[in-house]
Amino acid sequence: MMKKTIQFVPIIAIAMAGTVSSCVDSGKDLYDPSYETPNPMGDGFAAPDGFDWSMMTSKNVSVEVKDEEGGLYAYLVEIYADDPLANESASALTTMTADKGNNFKVTAAISLLSTQKGIYIKQIDPRGREQVYQFDVPENSDNMTCKLYYVESAAQNRALMSRAVATRGISFEKPDYSTIPDGAKEITEMSGTTLLRDASYKITSDYIGTFKFDGYNGEIATKVYVDAKWTIPSNFEFQNGIEIIVMDDAKIQASGTMTFIRNSMLTIMDQGSVATQNISFTNGEPAALRNWGTLAVTNNATLHSGAALYNKGTITSKDISINSNTQIVNDNKIELEGELNLPSNFSLENNGELYGKKIIANSDAVITNTNIMVFETMSFTNTTVNNSCSMEATTSFYENGATFNFNQGYLKAPKMEFMNGTVNLNDGSMLDATTSIDLKTGHVIFYGKGENASMIKSPVITGQGFTYDGNLAIESDNHVEKNPWWDNFYIQNGAYITKTGESKTVIEVCTGTKNNGNEGEEPKDPDYPIIVDDTRNYAYLFEDQWPLYGDYDMNDVVLIIKERKISINKDNKAQEFKLSIDLSAAGATKSIGAAIMLDGVPASAITQPVEFSDNSLIQNFNVNNNRIENGQDYAVIPLFDDAHKTLGLNRYEQINTIKNSSNNKSPKNISFTIKFSNPISVDELNINKLNVFIFVEGNRNNRKEIHVAGYQPTKLANTDLFGGNNDDSSTSRKRYYISKENLAWGIMVPTEFQWPLEYTNIKNAYSLFESWVTSGGSKNQDWWKTFDSSKVYK
Repeated sequence: MMKKTIQFVPIIAIAMAGTVSSCVDSGKDLYDPSYETPNPMGDGFAAPDGFDWSMMTSKNVSVEVKDEEGGLYAYLVEIYADDPLANESASALTTMTADKGNNFKVTAAISLLSTQKGIYIKQIDPRGREQVYQFDVPENSDNMTCKLYYVESAAQNRALMSRAVATRGISFEKPDYSTIPDGAKEITEMSGTTLLRDASYKITSDYIGTFKFDGYNGEIATKVYVDAKWTIPSNFEFQNGIEIIVMDDAKIQASGTMTFIRNSMLTIMDQGSVATQNISFTNGEPAALRNWGTLAVTNNATLHSGAALYNKGTITSKDISINSNTQIVNDNKIELEGELNLPSNFSLENNGELYGKKIIANSDAVITNTNIMVFETMSFTNTTVNNSCSMEATTSFYENGATFNFNQGYLKAPKMEFMNGTVNLNDGSMLDATTSIDLKTGHVIFYGKGENASMIKSPVITGQGFTYDGNLAIESDNHVEKNPWWDNFYIQNGAYITKTGESKTVIEVCTGTKNNGNEGEEPKDPDYPIIVDDTRNYAYLFEDQWPLYGDYDMNDVVLIIKERKISINKDNKAQEFKLSIDLSAAGATKSIGAAIMLDGVPASAITQPVEFSDNSLIQNFNVNNNRIENGQDYAVIPLFDDAHKTLGLNRYEQINTIKNSSNNKSPKNISFTIKFSNPISVDELNINKLNVFIFVEGNRNNRKEIHVAGYQPTKLANTDLFGGNNDDSSTSRKRYYISKENLAWGIMVPTEFQWPLEYTNIKNAYSLFESWVTSGGSKNQDWWKTFDSSKVYK
């Protein structure tokens, strides 16, 4: 046991104000409890009652994983404040293992910035595959429940397919036109004669010309059977009430435009063909095309309101122009050189192959695809798209306000742009952007539904105002980051993000395998012990005049925790704890020491000697054989008993608080390691359980300790000073180191802090500090980010 021999001389007088950092009148007895120094923040400056000065909040996080390995192995669960995908150097707040022994449910206490809106949870499964989930931090609860798997939500149940598939307005059953009815009259024999209603006609030898037909309302009753080559030399209109039937091995060759009026129809049988410059179907009741053969249009095919097109053969055309309230059903192959423009109330049902340069769909159009659609560009505005096979835009894809219902559907494009839409990805569907996905301003929701996970894959995903919800794997090497307000996008209900190629999701669609999934390594348990290495910095700032006010430059002692390292066993218990802390500044002009009490660790839990990086710093502490302080209920780890000597100065002058001073020194790093024979809860080593404190005017029993506001004193502290002078501490009220104006003598800032220069009040160096305090922490919660660089020590 090492003991310190102390010659104690009661301090009766206080140093002169104005010459050093202390602001106490000369000649006043320090122990006169009625004596008070002026408020260093100004008359009337106070923090609201109940303000605890903490810039951190504590949450209890329960995490549940879904086992896929039959209960044989453990899953690694890491909780972060920063996105570990975007920031590979991010430090985990804590790490746990979920296994059969804890029903794959684990709970941990974490400390977060009070401004933190959400957390990231990384799951590493037994095969080494990583998935990152995001969860909102509740404002009005200290408890969080985080399920790392999909559970169908009420919102998803409401997001049903909003539009049905295309309605077939006419019969697309293949008619039996293998023979020509008896009594059909040959068109060549009827020169100058008008075709009659409810009669059959035929062209059975090559014919060049047209015929006369006046047309009539009602059902189609006049039929012309083409069983040879018919050449139409100019534009020709087929009046309502007639059906043109192109039989096997027959052909129509038209030099101009073939126009079908109202309830007229063109039917092309299997081996039949039609070649024309243009073709138009107008005002259908219905005006319709039914094709089992070949239709070749040099320029443009037009469907006017009410018209319908059914294709079981092959159609080629430069463009297809469409008016509202029309439909196309393709059961085989349509190839376009140009544009397919789909207006409102239009339905397209593709059960075959559909190719073109551009497809544009507008308000209330419905597209249903069960096979292959390929265009250079796709553009959908307020459209409903039902896709259960493969769609591809070889150049670009754009949507605005559209609804997509994918059922094992696949969409591929180099670049995709989404705005104000809903994308339902069911049972193994996939969006595959080979270059980027840009989620424009607006609200786009991606729902993953069904037992089989769906996928969104893109090297780059940018934008804001979108939501991932449900059974979704998002693969991206460069995904837009969460902004500090956590509201630029949301990810919930089992959806997760991972790097490209890292997810386990397999995508199989009608055209084959689109994503093989990462099979990972042979399954195994994590390597124990698990190391949690928190390299975030936490700065502890102290004023040394307690229970009197000082000058509030908060630099009498500056300590910065640089690293917390915890070794965790398979039971999620801490078996070793290492702390690295810098003594960065000593603005005090008196003897000043420091230690740390572990508020959650009984002294009896330390059964092995604490290992220090520099044993000489603790020689003057009264410690037991395990190198923790004697006489304490909780473990108190000594750091140093003289800050100035620790920094290499043998006189009590300011160090690292005055620019360009010859006294300035490099920070002194102090580290120690505690090994627990009986491992303890990791929660007891959280940053909020580290009670860092200083003591002034000697290390002795009944010493004058100064703790961070709200933290309890040790058993060696002089609590007789509580409630005297400017102090308003009270053991019975569990109110510690808070003044009558609710001000603090010690604070912890959760960052590597640039402390004020000597004699510079912290509110003058940090302009937002005052409003943070007087608002009770409701304003400017990250006040430390705004400072006057000329008033802080660098």
